[in-house]
Amino acid sequence: MRSFSSLPFNWSLIIITINSAYIAIWIDIMMVFNSPSNPIIGYIMLFSGLMLVAIGVNMARYTQLVLPALDFFIQSINMRSNLSYGRIKQIIEVVVFVLGIIIGLVFDLSLKIGVGTIIIMFAGGYFVNLTYEPVTNILKKVAP
Repeated sequence: MRSFSSLPFNWSLIIITINSAYIAIWIDIMMVFNSPSNPIIGYIMLFSGLMLVAIGVNMARYTQLVLPALDFFIQSINMRSNLSYGRIKQIIEVVVFVLGIIIGLVFDLSLKIGVGTIIIMFAGGYFVNLTYEPVTNILKKVAP
């Protein structure tokens, strides 16, 4: 991986700005089209959102920008193990899910588990692995 800070122009700032703007636009679109009466649109948005998050995570990994705490933890494990980043993400998601259920049962909290939670738990890591190579190939062309 290459650090963008060694380039004469600071690409990190541009990538962060574009990513933030894209997420802001996505949130606006989601608020307009999300309707409980049409779950198909909700699932399309869920998978599209997961894909965008995966692209953003891979952009941050490639550019070596500061990752969110969980993603930094996953990256640390990835560098020291034979498992892929996405597989580690899936394992951690399942562990956190199980711990959440246990804590909820111990403290008699209401457990609200939706289909989206299960989809994100298993598909998030898969999408990160799926988008890693295309994202890095594009970024290598932008900043060789």
